[in-house]
Amino acid sequence: VGQWFAGATNLTDVSLYSPAGTHDGYSVGGTYSFSSDVPPGWSGQSLNLSAAGIAIGNSSILDANYTNTFDADLQTAFTVAFWAKGWPGSWAYFMSKNGDSGSPAGGWTVRNDGNNNVSPCFTMRSPGGTVVMGTAVYGNSDDMAATSLTYGNDGLWHHYAGTYSTLTGFRNLYVDGVLAAYETNNGAYNLPSPEHLVIGGIDDSPGNAFGSYFTGNFYDVRVYDYDLTSNQVALLAVLPDPVVIGQPPTNTTAYAGFNVQIRAVVKGTAPITNHWQFNGTNLVDGVNGGAIIIGSTSNVLSIYGV
Repeated sequence: VGQWFAGATNLTDVSLYSPAGTHDGYSVGGTYSFSSDVPPGWSGQSLNLSAAGIAIGNSSILDANYTNTFDADLQTAFTVAFWAKGWPGSWAYFMSKNGDSGSPAGGWTVRNDGNNNVSPCFTMRSPGGTVVMGTAVYGNSDDMAATSLTYGNDGLWHHYAGTYSTLTGFRNLYVDGVLAAYETNNGAYNLPSPEHLVIGGIDDSPGNAFGSYFTGNFYDVRVYDYDLTSNQVALLAVLPDPVVIGQPPTNTTAYAGFNVQIRAVVKGTAPITNHWQFNGTNLVDGVNGGAIIIGSTSNVLSIYGV
């Protein structure tokens, strides 16, 4: 129902769920730019925030054209998923639809756990629930955190996803496609209708009170109106396998005028490009010095008429 920063250099919602322009973002706090630093294997550019947040338009009842996409339509099931590089400060936020204040407090956040300051936390107000894996921060099951996952300041990209359903009662937190915390017996949470959906910060009660900003990068931020399966989360978080030459080419001798093939076995995540060279220069299919070359960009090089 919402997708932002999937490679393009704009704040546009590209999910196509809502009419164009309904849920585009706008900057609050500091400054933002776009960067060619993206998760390995992905393309385009990421959003770079400098103590800033991106509020999503028409996601608060205070907006003249408020559209109920991220409130009641998500109250029984949803998923929030994103790539991030950087770490929010103590009690600060990756993403939020309020979640901490108000009377009563309502909504959800994905944030620093606020306790050991090294673990991601998926909070919700106040669906009940029993933490089975992970930590109830300060004994409060609303604040479900992974246990001592020191990802925050390692300078690498990580994928975070929170899923929730009142049908199953499960609330899950995934880091890099792996389940890091979960709890059972979740009911419906309190709605935060006056507060905006914010990427890189929070909109506090009573709305239009932005703060707790993030410094770092976001890529491919998504919100679904159902809970993704663990396999679906893993697909969003996939990183390419490193390219490995499993079987290198070997020295080959051939008589002049005869034919020969040289091959290598290369493994990794597609797309993988190969290019054979002669004395440091890329070969090109066709006639090369009297011989015919075929397969210069494949894993098998054929030379006809050595």
